[in-house]
Amino acid sequence: MRKMYWAMSVIAAFLMLIISGCGSNVSNTGEEISVALSVENNDPDDKYLNYLQECIAEVIVQSTGCSSAYSDIEMAEDGTIAKVEIHSGEYAFSETEKDSIVQYIEKLDGNQNVEVIFGNESQEFSEVRFIEEKTDEEESFYRVEADLPGTNFSVISESLSDMIEQEWSRWDNMTSEQRMFSSSIPGMVSFGSETWTECEETIGLTVYNPLEGFDWLEKVGYFGMEVPDISHVQAIANASSQINGRELNEITITSGYNSEGIRITLMAVVSSRDDIYTTGSRYSGMATYDHKTVFTGSGIPVLVVITDGQNNLGYYTGDYYFPIAYWVRDNVFYTLRVTGDKSEEKEIQELFDRIISEI
Repeated sequence: MRKMYWAMSVIAAFLMLIISGCGSNVSNTGEEISVALSVENNDPDDKYLNYLQECIAEVIVQSTGCSSAYSDIEMAEDGTIAKVEIHSGEYAFSETEKDSIVQYIEKLDGNQNVEVIFGNESQEFSEVRFIEEKTDEEESFYRVEADLPGTNFSVISESLSDMIEQEWSRWDNMTSEQRMFSSSIPGMVSFGSETWTECEETIGLTVYNPLEGFDWLEKVGYFGMEVPDISHVQAIANASSQINGRELNEITITSGYNSEGIRITLMAVVSSRDDIYTTGSRYSGMATYDHKTVFTGSGIPVLVVITDGQNNLGYYTGDYYFPIAYWVRDNVFYTLRVTGDKSEEKEIQELFDRIISEI
């Protein structure tokens, strides 16, 4: 067992250095994964299992961004890995990610018959419903809705609590005339951040973003364009008195990405109440809407709406193609927009389909 362990340690360390990542966000470019796992002072018993668990956990982090996953390993009598159960909490691996992780485990000790089981906590995937549409020469629109579980906002960060308090204090100190001419909404706090993680730290909540792990997407301004002084992530915290006194009732986070000039935005909304969340899209001019429900690679039902609009009002130059996807994962309502010139419809649709398949 000890000899096998040390031999496998050398092989595993070598593999960890040459593997260029696993899963949907890696393109086998030959980039090294930096792994610093010490094999010194390890006994060939329980510590060997710990070493294997660390190797598997590290490759999962490097390839998917999921840092909460852990594994239970069952060894065969000949000292090889017989079965691995991977627990990922709320994170759901895509089929591509699963295949890559299995391949890594098989290479770890040369056993091509390892049983790998993926498990995650029960997730809520509410169906998004297309409920209304209107087409008109001057303006067209549609609306969608879904049941959205509430989020406990009692655990928000002190930083966000202070920003909300300061915003209300500023409003309370305004004169009636100042309020009349103010363009701000009382209780509404907005801020930007350069990374999604920084935004999560500022609000004090973890909100899963499936696009952050896609290294084939360029992270740009939150509306999908590379513009100076525009942050990658924009967050809006709504503590308006119109809904729930002056308590925080909704947080909206938007992040931007780009792929060869095609703009991608992802919006995530969390609410303090178990309620029906409603949103939609408007179009200046005549438009018709094609909608259908598809499934992501991890099995999430997604409502896809494609707008066929006519540029008949002269409000903008050129025509655009912009499929939009809506879905609910746990207590988050997601909106994905992929936008580009109508002439790039094929490329836009292929990019849109790829994102959906790898979420």
